Amino acid sequence: MRLWDVASGRVSAIKDSLPDGEFTWWNPDGTLRSVSAEAWQYLGWQVPGTDGGCVTRLPAEMFTRLPVV
Repeated sequence: MRLWDVASGRVSAIKDSLPDGEFTWWNPDGTLRSVSAEAWQYLGWQVPGTDGGCVTRLPAEMFTRLPVV
């Protein structure tokens, strides 16, 4: 779902629905605005392996606290 600013005609936020009723809200620039209490289960960072092989999934809260609403 997209939330629009009627005055400017621009998107002000984007909502992603996740399984089990969880959700995330994103700013138009791609930064995370807020998440539901259990959304952390579905979020994460994917980083290449140090040997150039397998991708490793790191928890979303690895680098910062998640903004839970």
